Order: sequence, then structure tokens, then C-alpha cells
Amino acid sequence: MEMDQRIMVFSVIAVGGAAGALLRYLFSGFVQKSVDSVFPVGTFAVNLLGAFLIGVFWSMSEEFIVSTYFKLFLFVGLLGSLTTFSTYTLETMNLYLDGETSLALSNILLSNVACMMVLVLGIITSRVVINFFR
Repeated sequence: MEMDQRIMVFSVIAVGGAAGALLRYLFSGFVQKSVDSVFPVGTFAVNLLGAFLIGVFWSMSEEFIVSTYFKLFLFVGLLGSLTTFSTYTLETMNLYLDGETSLALSNILLSNVACMMVLVLGIITSRVVINFFR
């Protein structure tokens, strides 16, 4: 890969990553403050949103011609920063260490099952929308 291409790749990922990180901070903070709970609802909500969006956009990118740069911006940068596995694992461990074992286990089960379900829902949604406009 030539230097100009590398600069472009790094740039689109960096811009997408910055946007995704800011959106995560704002969205998860808003949700967490809206719900009075020890459970990490904000992180859970942002991961559900990200899983749904990646399902929608991945399915659409399989159907339509999308540039490699846009895919890098969207999937690696924006959605990669929007969703947050590291925060999810830290919050789960903190629940466990705080003696909230049932909440920690609930977070593991809910996050993994629900995110897979909304990912599939995103794929189905995009296919319905695509077929509607054909």
C-alpha cells in the first residue's frame, strides 16, 4: 500500500473513531443518567445500538457498492468506537467485585444474547428496506 493510501486509511478510521467515541460518551451517559440503576444500562444500550447498526449497514454494504474507505470509516472507526467491549467487561467485573454477582451474570447473558438478536434484526431490517425500494 502506498503512503497516500495509508494516510487516507488512517485518516478515515481516525475520524470515524473520534465520532464514534463521542457518540458513545454522549449516548451511554444520557441513558445511564436517565435510569437509576447499578446495572450498566448505558453501555448495554450503546452496544445494542451498535450491534443493530452494524447489522443494517453490513447487510447494505453487501448489497450495494460501498468504497473501502467508507467501510473503514463506518465499521472500524465509527461503529468500532461506538460499541465498547472493554467497558462492558470492566463494568461486569466491577459488578462482580461489588458483590452484585447476579447483575454481573445478567450483564453477560443479556449483552451477548441481546446484541446477537439485534444484529440479526438489523440484517433483516436492511433486507426489508432494500426489497421495499426495489
